[in-house]
Amino acid sequence: MRNTIVKEFFHLLLCPRCKSEELRLDETAITCKRCKSIYKILDGIPVMLIEDRVEDVSFTTDKWDELYRNSLRAYENIDKYLHSQEVKDVLKYIEPLWGGKEKCTYMEIGCGPSLIGLHMFKKGHSVIGIDSSHEALKLAQNIYQRQDANGFFVCADINNIPIKNNSIDLLYGGGVIEHVNDLDNVVSELYRIMKPSGMAFNTVPYLSLGSLSYRQIWGNIPDFPILKQIAEFIHLTLLGGKHMRFGYEKSFPIYKLKKTFYKAGFKRVNVGFFDCALKFEFVGNKRLENIFVKLAKYKLFWPMVYVSSSK
Repeated sequence: MRNTIVKEFFHLLLCPRCKSEELRLDETAITCKRCKSIYKILDGIPVMLIEDRVEDVSFTTDKWDELYRNSLRAYENIDKYLHSQEVKDVLKYIEPLWGGKEKCTYMEIGCGPSLIGLHMFKKGHSVIGIDSSHEALKLAQNIYQRQDANGFFVCADINNIPIKNNSIDLLYGGGVIEHVNDLDNVVSELYRIMKPSGMAFNTVPYLSLGSLSYRQIWGNIPDFPILKQIAEFIHLTLLGGKHMRFGYEKSFPIYKLKKTFYKAGFKRVNVGFFDCALKFEFVGNKRLENIFVKLAKYKLFWPMVYVSSSK
């Protein structure tokens, strides 16, 4: 069954190393005819990572592999997650982007268990999930099998996405593009794989007073001159990433996001405050948690923004 799905979506793949479309598929691997790179298919998932990955990607992948390795039991009651407030917060933005239109090719980067993708599949769309964590994709595959759903999952790095140019109608990244150092390259990759008039929706941490205060608990890096260098020195050099719960993660000012997406070629770039339910369970005190929630409702402390853009 899994190899059938790989064959169904094989025509969309290219070599992440040399960008060649000349690939050969067999039962256990995908081989690039041009550069001779071999990408194994493990558990029905093509592993199309470049071996000499950049340090921030490897560090982040290790963190998420550890997080997802023992998560299967937590997702036994999948309906609870499918109808959770977190999923509803995303769907109210995603569904209007393609609602009522014909079947689309939907891709989720940093997909994890790909719950938004599961909603898209049930709407009749084709679903592709990309994540550098193989453990996350095994979890997603297990969930889809239990839901009698089809999703094509590829273990890949968003710095080098193994998808052909002009292939994706709708793309979603929920808290993903902040985990790489070279934002320009990643956004250019997103632009490359989008179809003409395709739409991308990404959420990212917002550079606010929240980033400079409580988000330091899990090692957020403010993407702003001097602040970035200081935070990287503290969290990476002095602390060795000890408190970087989600791996390498940055927060951005709005002007930086707009500039980067327009530079890559996107049109109608809209950046706004991502309306979502706020949780501060790490505080450990209900009264203090309520204070944090009230503070975060002010834009100076708001944690997330979205970037909606079209090609």
